[in-house]
Amino acid sequence: MTMYTLTIEDTPRSEDVQRLAQGLTAHALPYTQVPGFTPLGVFLKDEHGALVGGVWGQVNWIREADRGAFCMLSSPIQAYST
Repeated sequence: MTMYTLTIEDTPRSEDVQRLAQGLTAHALPYTQVPGFTPLGVFLKDEHGALVGGVWGQVNWIREADRGAFCMLSSPIQAYST
């Protein structure tokens, strides 16, 4: 079984960013007919529409050979305060 490491980097290597862009473009181009990608906002709002939190960044990409190794969280997000 392959082991993976998820990192969060504020100064990623340019080679990694370039490879990510290439992979995303190769995957999406047949569907979008547009190379590259744009920032994506994911927002968490309460029942009144007030912003609670979120993520702003680029669209993700996983190489095709490893896509089955990952799954999306299917349960609702629960927030906890300390």
